[in-house]
Amino acid sequence: MAAKKRATAATAKPAHVKSPSGVYLIQDTRQFVGNCILWWRHEGKGYTTEFAEAGRFTEAETTGHRDTDVAIPIEAANQACVTHVRAEALARVLDGMRTPL
Repeated sequence: MAAKKRATAATAKPAHVKSPSGVYLIQDTRQFVGNCILWWRHEGKGYTTEFAEAGRFTEAETTGHRDTDVAIPIEAANQACVTHVRAEALARVLDGMRTPL
């Protein structure tokens, strides 16, 4: 039940929230990757879950898209952003740090 409630809250189209800086990310609410939001990349060239790789858009650039594409103020996304350590990346780094016996 908690998972369903979380998914419903995350996929519901919010009322437009103004960005103090005028910068927005565009969320594709049709799907998620695990618990991660799917963002449009710069110029709409694909999607990413990485905050740093998400495109930055003006308010005017966020209009005229699918109903499932939601403009999120960058300030809100930044406050909700968390940093993860990816298992495969850590394994690669550790492999490079191993010293031969």
